[in-house]
Amino acid sequence: MSFEREPESEMIMQDADSVSGFTDAGDLRGPLSPIYHFGCHVLSRMIPENGLVVDIGCGPAQFLTRLLQYRPDLTAIGTDLSDRMLANARKLASDRDVVSRIQFVQADFSQVDVAIRRDVDAVICMSALHHCPDFDCLVSALSAIGRLSQRKSGAIWLFDLVRPDSRELCELIPRTHEVAARERLPESFKQDWQNSLLAGWTVNEFQEGLRHADLTLRSVSANYSQLHWSGSLSAGDLKLVNNTVFGSTGDDRAARLASSLGFDFPEVPKISSSK
Repeated sequence: MSFEREPESEMIMQDADSVSGFTDAGDLRGPLSPIYHFGCHVLSRMIPENGLVVDIGCGPAQFLTRLLQYRPDLTAIGTDLSDRMLANARKLASDRDVVSRIQFVQADFSQVDVAIRRDVDAVICMSALHHCPDFDCLVSALSAIGRLSQRKSGAIWLFDLVRPDSRELCELIPRTHEVAARERLPESFKQDWQNSLLAGWTVNEFQEGLRHADLTLRSVSANYSQLHWSGSLSAGDLKLVNNTVFGSTGDDRAARLASSLGFDFPEVPKISSSK
């Protein structure tokens, strides 16, 4: 039994240090990179050629721009409410030479199906739904995700952390990462990580939200991470992947995460590199 959830003090991340720390955490050697590498790899098996994906709560678009580099045939829409996050996202899209294939929209979780009128092949939300201040907000966000995906029976990929059984673990988990990585985390990101764990949904709470939103997804969890998803693992083609994006960086960590959640991590064919 977990302790009572402690919502984030702010639903929108605008603090400059927090935005910078979160952006840096998504770099290739950062703590979020294995999550992004795993997501890019599995989603590449689910999204059809020339597909359109939406990332809800995309933040600085570290994941979404990596996905577009990983799959050069895809186009994408990223949504967020934070002006500062979206500014970082636009810069990163330009730096990674994917700006022509990505659009950013300022939109609330619960209004994404109104803000985006197009049919999409996948709806993604990476570690953002714990920012919902309460259960009703979670259900509203999940309902909007369902409405958006149902237009084309698109895949859904909802990855988030799990609230631990004690507040002490919320402090211990980031410190354990520092010991394993032999590298200190920026204080702003470490505090945000702890706050996110305090605000996380338990698997049961998330699944209850899915039921209220009338969404039927497969659910797996391990190591304080949870994934709720739908789609076919044969809809995409790993031959479309540019496997030089991540190189060998994080392969082992991403493969371990994949295995803990019940996914394999097959080698992808070699194709030409990109920026």
